[in-house]
This record gives sequence, C-alpha cells and structure tokens, in this order.
Amino acid sequence: EQLAAPLQPVPGVPAVPVPPPPAFDPTDVAQELAQGDTAQVEIDADTSNGWVKLTADDAGTLVVVTNTDSADVRLAVFADGQFNDYIEYVDDDRQGNSGREALMFHSDAGDTWYIRVTARGAQTVPLRTTLIPDDLELADPQDDDE
Repeated sequence: EQLAAPLQPVPGVPAVPVPPPPAFDPTDVAQELAQGDTAQVEIDADTSNGWVKLTADDAGTLVVVTNTDSADVRLAVFADGQFNDYIEYVDDDRQGNSGREALMFHSDAGDTWYIRVTARGAQTVPLRTTLIPDDLELADPQDDDE
C-alpha cells in the first residue's frame, strides 16, 4: 500500500483559501422589537449572546442603547440575511461603565436589522431603541428672537 505524501505548496501558485464557517442565523431566536421599545434582552449562557430583530418604520438613524451594571456589553448590528459581517460594532464603555453602550446607524424604511448583544455573565440586558427620522425638521434658533 502506498501512502500519498502531504501536498506541498507550489511556488508561484496561491493556496486555496479555506471558506469561513457558516454564520449563525439568529432569525429563530431574536426577540422582535419595534422602534421606541424597551426590552430585557435574554442572554444565552453558552454563547453570551442575545439577539434583537428591529424593522425600521421610517428612514432615519436608528439608535440602540444599553445601560446595565451587571456585565460588559458589546453591540453589533447585522443586515437581514447577512450574518457573516456586522455593519456597525460598539464597545465604548460610555461614562466609564462597561454596560453602557450606544449604537447608531442609518436605515431605510422597511429595512430589518439584527442586533447582537454580547454580555458575559448576564442573564438579561436592558435595551432601548429609537429612531431619529431623516425628515425631522428642527426649529431655526434665530426664529426665537422674533
């Protein structure tokens, strides 16, 4: 019986890349929230992740905020069906608190987003969402002088 020698790299020929592992699909486990909702996101003990599904009613900047003293929180947002790469990630530890995070990103009306909440050692993380609409009209401060 002959044993094949392991394949050796051939100079000048690029190696075949190993494909990345399949992404986790959170569609079955994500808690669904509406704009302006507040929720306690349940954190999976095995993965330290919780998932939220959010669909924008209007075009604008979606804001996702956490505030807890019980865990170091990280947030990542993924476009619906594109779970290999996040579009925004935050681990800023606002005001020196590792449980305070704020994530902002633009959305068109009807877009669906999945927010991954990572929090080691926590069972739940409070999370609040809001939308700053694109068509928000701000008052001109000079109008106050009249």
